[in-house]
Amino acid sequence: MDITPPPVTGTTDGATGQTDPQTIGKDMFLKLLVAQLKYQNPMEPVDSSQFMAQTAQFTMVEKLQAMAAQTDALVAGEASQRAAGLLGRQVSYVDVEGATQTGVVTGTRFGSDGPVLLIGATELSLNDVREVALVTP
Repeated sequence: MDITPPPVTGTTDGATGQTDPQTIGKDMFLKLLVAQLKYQNPMEPVDSSQFMAQTAQFTMVEKLQAMAAQTDALVAGEASQRAAGLLGRQVSYVDVEGATQTGVVTGTRFGSDGPVLLIGATELSLNDVREVALVTP
């Protein structure tokens, strides 16, 4: 069976010329499936069981992508909960100069890289926290 796929289209990174990974996925899979049907030999058509298997694979790719998006949302929600739980707590962290600092978390902000803790004028990534303690009166 001679299968000639359609030309690959999609966004590319100008520096590397690689196809964007988001473009490769269900869209690319669907294009290849349609090309296979379009260019199949009429004397030897695709076996219906193969076609059903490919359709099932396509559905599985869609479901996996949806599950990955839900997992990302759950992880982001959990990180936000952890950041909110640190409000009013004293945290220790290592600053940019390598010195250990402590301060009380007075607020949180949700940035593109996840939750950011506000300690006075200092912004601290949740991942940079080394120790958490109760504030003693």
